[in-house]
Amino acid sequence: MSKGLSLYPTTDTGASDPANVTGTHVNGPKFAMDVYVQGGNLGENAVGETINEFNEITAVPSAATAKITEYTVPVGKTFHLQHIEGSGCNMGIYSVFVDGIKQAVKRTYFGGAPNVDFEFSNQDNFGLKVQAGLKVELFVENYRPESSDFYDGRILGVLL
Repeated sequence: MSKGLSLYPTTDTGASDPANVTGTHVNGPKFAMDVYVQGGNLGENAVGETINEFNEITAVPSAATAKITEYTVPVGKTFHLQHIEGSGCNMGIYSVFVDGIKQAVKRTYFGGAPNVDFEFSNQDNFGLKVQAGLKVELFVENYRPESSDFYDGRILGVLL
């Protein structure tokens, strides 16, 4: 488990059948989220390790693409990718890759939000399944005419 996280059980799910849902509330230094598992998706009362992989990079040159953060799934485990966030001091094109295959792209632009959120889970699933040995990566392309000071990103999910 990552430093700075506290996990505790919760039953405040808002689900139509709370008896069929297990939950965990995750608090981190810059976020809070509820993680719920509905019976049948991962098995009754599935328990996993919360993954919170954060990184910040600096001095990305103009027209360059750089990796912000990554997570490699350990042998014998399955990672359920739930959420990725990215932000920076400059506009950028953010891309999520799993095993070298592009899964999603979002852009920041003037007049818009300076951050991006990729959501891979909803009430019907537990996130994008990533098998052992595969890598989840977040890249940014600095398409501005000047170098950027920093970009940061976070990969969130559950390891089973």
